[in-house]
Amino acid sequence: MRICFYFLLFSISLCFAQDKLRAISFENLKKTKQLSLEKLLITKEGFPLDSTTIKRDIQFLNRIPSIAKATYRIENGHVIFLIEENFTIIPWLELYQSPNNDLAVGLGIAEFNFLGRNIQLGGYYRHDVFNSFGIQTRAP
Repeated sequence: MRICFYFLLFSISLCFAQDKLRAISFENLKKTKQLSLEKLLITKEGFPLDSTTIKRDIQFLNRIPSIAKATYRIENGHVIFLIEENFTIIPWLELYQSPNNDLAVGLGIAEFNFLGRNIQLGGYYRHDVFNSFGIQTRAP
């Protein structure tokens, strides 16, 4: 009797068991490194395959400045993220009038995917009443 109970319990658990996530991969990556994106995801290999977690990861990936669009597909427990990357080097130029009615100029450049790790790095120069320059960085 006990053996029948354990067999029934085991067969029911097999029916309701979730598939495990076997592997995660990324397609169409040009500049971004796969390891840096894997660290940012909630979805990990060996965890149960959960579509809500994957959709949360897609929303997060779409909010990263270096990624234009992210989608996914699932094939036999293998999640494949399809990535379209943005052009991440953004130059800028400012022309404006300074407080003493002179022409003021500002120019700079920003990189939103430095070293392929989504590090933001930028610099600028301004010629106004005073000359100024600066460097800025932001890491995820």
